[in-house]
Amino acid sequence: MTMTTSLDLLHKVKSMSDAQAWGAFLLKYEPFIESCLTRYGLDGHAAADVRQDVMCVLLRELPRFEHSGNAGAFRTWLRKITANRLATFLRRQTRLRGPQVIHLESAVEQLVRDDSELAQRWDREHDCFLIGRLLERIAPDFAPQTIAAFEKQVFGELSADEVAELLCMPKASVITAKSRVLRRLKQHATELEERI
Repeated sequence: MTMTTSLDLLHKVKSMSDAQAWGAFLLKYEPFIESCLTRYGLDGHAAADVRQDVMCVLLRELPRFEHSGNAGAFRTWLRKITANRLATFLRRQTRLRGPQVIHLESAVEQLVRDDSELAQRWDREHDCFLIGRLLERIAPDFAPQTIAAFEKQVFGELSADEVAELLCMPKASVITAKSRVLRRLKQHATELEERI
């Protein structure tokens, strides 16, 4: 399941006239960007600084962003902005030395290349992050075992057989759980897009 940023949400944020849309955008993307930056090796304060720089660039540049219509166009643009702001941060740092700098510089180089492992990981993490946010909203509508079966198949990448054994459920119930949760996620995503 690939999650994309709603074109309607992007249009509203680009116009800068809808404070609710900008708030929804920040809630969606600030935690994602900061969590990626900490996984690349920045400490919490540095990750927050770079994340804030990314948001400032988005505020300034988003009105000029032209979506190509291809799925993931915004996500790719955001990844490249994040890489650029991380590179700028690294150039300004004097306290970072040795392996940490080399690791972060490598992350920047990989993030700007669409075919790199890190760029592909960014896309997967983006999808998982957005699915997780939606899942938090719909989880109360399902039994905990149904959500667990879905999460283990989607996030844990376990087969239906493995999940059935792990959760002591019939395989058919595991498959049905995944299908029901996916259907509800898609429905909820559509409803959110219509409200924002």
